[in-house]
Amino acid sequence: VSYGYSIELRNDSAIVYLPYMGEVYSPVLGDEGLNFSHPYKKMKTTLNKKSTAAVATFSVSHGIINYDFRIEAFNNGYFSLHVQPSNAQICNYRGEWERIDNTPKNK
Repeated sequence: VSYGYSIELRNDSAIVYLPYMGEVYSPVLGDEGLNFSHPYKKMKTTLNKKSTAAVATFSVSHGIINYDFRIEAFNNGYFSLHVQPSNAQICNYRGEWERIDNTPKNK
């Protein structure tokens, strides 16, 4: 994803700040697009068939719009992201990812 845009999974929430390029079938007044922080639902994680990527699927509701996410985080530090809004075309993104380790370190 371009500099300044991101998606982060923290605790039970998805923090999303992404550009949207595509056709919106049912616009919603006051909708900020892919710019929100809400709890996710139906989180499922697996490995892809070649065991080269962790795959996470989950859903997020933002107002009356539901978003289905699929993230593949590859071992080489790259990812692919597919977002399916309930009111618009699917969006695809590619970029680099990094794990943020917030566990306390023993001294």
